[in-house]
Amino acid sequence: MYKLAVWTFLLLILMASLQGAGAQSAEWLSADIGFFPDSNVEQIQAIYLADSTAEAIDAEVSADIVAHPQRITNDRTTQSTPPVRATGLNNLLILPCAFADQPIPTLRDNYFSDMRDELRLYWRELSYDQLDIGESEITNWYTLPLTLEAYQQMDITSALTLIFEQCTAAADLEVDFSDIAMINILLNESLGASWAGQRQANLDGTFKLWPITWNMDWAWERSGRYTLKHEMGHLFGMSHSMGKNGSEYGNSWDTMSHSLSQHTIGYNKMQLGWLDSAEIAQVNSGTTQTYTLSALASPVAGVKLLTVPVVGSETDLFTVEFRQIGGYDKMIIGTSIVIHEIDYEREIINPISHTPQIIPVQLSQFTQESIHNGDSLWEAGETFISPEGVQIHISAIDTDCADLLCGTATVTVTNPGYTTFLPTVRR
Repeated sequence: MYKLAVWTFLLLILMASLQGAGAQSAEWLSADIGFFPDSNVEQIQAIYLADSTAEAIDAEVSADIVAHPQRITNDRTTQSTPPVRATGLNNLLILPCAFADQPIPTLRDNYFSDMRDELRLYWRELSYDQLDIGESEITNWYTLPLTLEAYQQMDITSALTLIFEQCTAAADLEVDFSDIAMINILLNESLGASWAGQRQANLDGTFKLWPITWNMDWAWERSGRYTLKHEMGHLFGMSHSMGKNGSEYGNSWDTMSHSLSQHTIGYNKMQLGWLDSAEIAQVNSGTTQTYTLSALASPVAGVKLLTVPVVGSETDLFTVEFRQIGGYDKMIIGTSIVIHEIDYEREIINPISHTPQIIPVQLSQFTQESIHNGDSLWEAGETFISPEGVQIHISAIDTDCADLLCGTATVTVTNPGYTTFLPTVRR
């Protein structure tokens, strides 16, 4: 509890400094802070923030590029261009930097090369081989010129900018930045939060806003690299999603929320272009349709996402996906149908910064009319009924097959040509 109190105090200071920081309008920062026990275990197999008596808080600064309110355009959505394209080859630089007064951690041989290989496999699986971070060049450790305390005395924007400038300057003779798309800075101690963002610089003749993650020691060494992957997700344009209780870190199905290195949700895969038109089906108003869904993590072609626009609203819809334990989804809480409500006008207030932000995705609540046991796993025989009259019935889930992630789920969706509930009422 003492550590939690200290981290909370540091975060309050961090937020106060952000409000006065004069970042360029094109630059942004997104912070993620989690409480993890002191441990030398390289892979912690299960860390649930809700069970660690801690909170995870997010703030975004000038985040016009990411977390911009999306709008429905026919059966797809549009969003602002993210810092890093989510398809094709995007070479990553892994850049370890040490505070002057903090020891460099002792790591087993090939630790960073194994990290590189895992990150590459992870993003290739999530994107169905459409995103490749390349060979991910790795530098040696560079020692920053200042102590940890010296950076802590700065406002966080200044500290992160200076760390970026000093790390890249130290690596300049070793690295050809002209071939780099994004940078993961790995630090040997903690400033309290891990960050994703951009900083403007001219590196090897390339002048641009460089996409960067700043990863504290717990984010890459002591948390199973979960937070590291989460921060990279921000660079590809993904924002947080919420659990049923409204927590930004309460959606256990999304690596961009309650991260355990699982897949991201179907909504994000649709937004990033990882799902093609044949893998997305829209259930229009006034229709009842039955679909057989493939597992979202499966590389095999098939319908993987249903979208159900809410009648009477231009900004709301439901999404339906089938999640099966396997691959990087091996740590999800179960094999089931997962339903999300998408509301492009959902504005929440960050409990620390008290600033508004748009987080459109939330695990769906269910009405008393729903046939369900109350958790987020929708199983065979259950029926989701929304206040607007949308019905999603799970008639079968079949995982009796030989190959990994070869299961299917049969779902019947009724999208009425009327609404029993005015969307404005639930805002």
